Amino acid sequence: MIEKDCFIVFDLDGVLIGEEEVDYIVKLSTSSSKRKIGIQMLEEASHRGKIIVVTGRHISEKRNTIELLSEMGINVNVIHKFKFREEDISPREWKLKAIRMIAEEGSVCEIHDDDEILLSELKRDPLFRKTRLYLYRDLVAFPF
Repeated sequence: MIEKDCFIVFDLDGVLIGEEEVDYIVKLSTSSSKRKIGIQMLEEASHRGKIIVVTGRHISEKRNTIELLSEMGINVNVIHKFKFREEDISPREWKLKAIRMIAEEGSVCEIHDDDEILLSELKRDPLFRKTRLYLYRDLVAFPF
């Protein structure tokens, strides 16, 4: 059973934002159904817990990234917190550290990411034994 006050972690690139959005939003009028699936997953998850977006993007990209999400049709108000990389370490290493810090604050019930190595590390970590992990391929989620 999922706790309503648990944290649900979403990555950005490869999970909510596909390659067509990375170059900016030129193709918004011809939005893909895959992108809509990611947005739908995020909005549905917001009813099950507190959404925290953890991205390997540098903190200097925060404002532009949040604007991009809004323009894509994502209601950024359902996102409890954004965590952007502030350290000069690899995005994967930083995300692992950030997700473990979130787990110290409270229960993490789901993690949505496209990095199989990151999810494998988390799967072996006892902190995340009861956490549902989702691996994204082409913006579609698969249980991991």
